[in-house]
Amino acid sequence: MKKHLHHALIYKNLKKHLHVELGTNTFAVITQNRCSKPRFVHAQVTPIAGMALFHVHGDRCLLHEAKVVSRGVKYMLRSDVIFA
Repeated sequence: MKKHLHHALIYKNLKKHLHVELGTNTFAVITQNRCSKPRFVHAQVTPIAGMALFHVHGDRCLLHEAKVVSRGVKYMLRSDVIFA
């Protein structure tokens, strides 16, 4: 039985007035059809207090990175979600 691993990120800033700059998560997917060169398609997710982000890890993991927080503090809870 194959297991699927996902990450759950829940963003929580302790103070509503706390302003966070950057700290976005960027995901990249390589797309290509028969007539074109490969290209990256980027999707950025900007953290908002109370928001949850789920993404696949393991064999099907997308290329991704978290950008540096340039001002403020980004609080988040990370958990692994495994199901079969």
